[in-house]
Order: sequence, then structure tokens, then C-alpha cells
Amino acid sequence: IVVAVMLDEFISAVTREREKRANRKALKEHTTVQKLAGALDPLLATLSHFQTSEDLGKRISSLFTLLDADENERLSFAELRDGLKKLKVFPSIHFSPEDFEIITEHRTLCSPDGEFTPEEFDFMMRRQLKLYVQRHMANAMFEADATNSNTRSILFVLKLLTIEIDEVKQSQYKLLGVGEADSMFLTA
Repeated sequence: IVVAVMLDEFISAVTREREKRANRKALKEHTTVQKLAGALDPLLATLSHFQTSEDLGKRISSLFTLLDADENERLSFAELRDGLKKLKVFPSIHFSPEDFEIITEHRTLCSPDGEFTPEEFDFMMRRQLKLYVQRHMANAMFEADATNSNTRSILFVLKLLTIEIDEVKQSQYKLLGVGEADSMFLTA
């Protein structure tokens, strides 16, 4: 009987250790994928330290001015790509035409000529920041799952609130008869 109990304890310990290793491996793989999720993530990490919406707007405006190499109040793909390379962020940003298509949602968030006005750039950056926060929240939820933390419940509620806010905004846009991209001109 003693041998059977010891064998059962050994098997249980080995099983628990395998589960822990599998959870750590899944967490590591998930975190690696999350880090690669957005081309602008290193920049968005810096922008995420804003205090108010007005402060964020000033930071985005300063960034636009910095990236607008020819100072024509329009930001082209080339200016964006070249300017992002020069920013002192880690890891450095290597911005591709595919990344541009993603952040502009296939050029619906920029002018027809593929350039940003300051207002379009502000809207796009705020949208990217929102997506960045959502990726981090999903990552935190995954980590909370892996560590059996009660934090997951709080993050889940925050995620639902974020979705609800988006749905309310969409309803307002529909009532006003404008699309989401047009809504950038309704807010300051």
C-alpha cells in the first residue's frame, strides 16, 4: 500500500510539472506573438504615458510635425516610414507598405492620395493606441489564465466595457448618419 501511495504521488507530481511547463511554453509563445502584433507598438508604448486626451492630442500633433519632413501638413507613406526609422524607440520600427495598409484600414483612414492630414493622423493614432491597449489587455488576460489569477475577471469586465463603449459610439455615428472614418471630424 505504501508503494502504491508513493507511486500515485510521483505520478501526480510529474503530471503537475508537465502542466506547468506546458503553461509556461504557451505563455512564452503567446507573448512572442503579442510583441509582433503591431508595427507601431514601440511608438504606442511611448505614447501610452499620456495624462489626458488633450495631452495625447499634443503628443500626436508633435509626432506629426516631427514626421512631416517637407512641412506641407501632409504625411506620406515615405515620410512616415523614414521618420519612424529615426525615432529612438526599442525595438526600432521597420514600417512596410503592408503595415501602412493595415493602419489605414486599406486607405480608408487617410486621404485618397494615401497621405495623412493632421486630423487623419490623430484619428489613426488614437485608433492604433486603442488596438494596442486591447492587445495588452488580451495578453494580460492570457497571463492571468496561466497563473490562475483572479485578475482575469477584472480584465474581462474592462474588455466588455471597452466593447460596450465602441458599440455606443457606433450607434451615435449611425444616428448622425456618418461612418466611423467620418467621425474624426466630429470630435476635437
